[in-house]
Amino acid sequence: MMQSGLVRVVASSSEDADPGTEQDPSAYRPTLPWDRENAQVPWDQISDDPPPTVREGDPLIVASARRGDADSIRALIAAGACVDETREGGASALYIASQYGHLAAVNALIAAGASLNLQTDEPDPPTEGDEGGSTPLQAAAHNDHLDVMVALLDAGAAISQEAANGSTALLLAAQRGSARVLSLLIARGVSLNLDRELHPEQTSVIYFASQNGHTEAVRLLAAAGANVDDGGGEQVYIKPHGKTDVI
Repeated sequence: MMQSGLVRVVASSSEDADPGTEQDPSAYRPTLPWDRENAQVPWDQISDDPPPTVREGDPLIVASARRGDADSIRALIAAGACVDETREGGASALYIASQYGHLAAVNALIAAGASLNLQTDEPDPPTEGDEGGSTPLQAAAHNDHLDVMVALLDAGAAISQEAANGSTALLLAAQRGSARVLSLLIARGVSLNLDRELHPEQTSVIYFASQNGHTEAVRLLAAAGANVDDGGGEQVYIKPHGKTDVI
């Protein structure tokens, strides 16, 4: 058991991993004292080459969330850490845990009262065309973490909240072609069609699914009531195996 007031922080010099994949979290450094006045990762005590996913200056609760360390998260909160503290760029511990699919960490943060819809100030990780404003649910949807999405929605996360560029969990799932995430969102009552008075130029969900040839996702959305004639000014099509089929 970890002593109260101490936190374990993993620091590896390996290359950054895709948020949709899991890394071995077993290689822990020695525990570090919890400093309420300066609750940040002191890299001179951990590593000369911190990996980009656990950044120098990260709040310890964010670093623990990145590694899925629910025990450390609970210990930090018990010691007085702010559950909604963010790293530079505005990503909260809940956002990071959701992004990397760490369900135990997500549940620990939800139980501690983490803000479910807290948006980032900047894209995390930096992505061309992304203006930030993403939520934990969107991070989970983008990386196909279905169990995390269920936990967030059960706790009351906003299903259709928009990022700064207008993206939603639904659009991210459609762009990825994740039929299981789309099925979850449809079952939870997400709106599939845009209000064109509010979004005159936004690309429709059916087009997001079709543009990368996600045939199963297109058919699922169409069967659930998505408007196949609404491409936001674009033709709706699917490209299975390099062939173009107009719906």
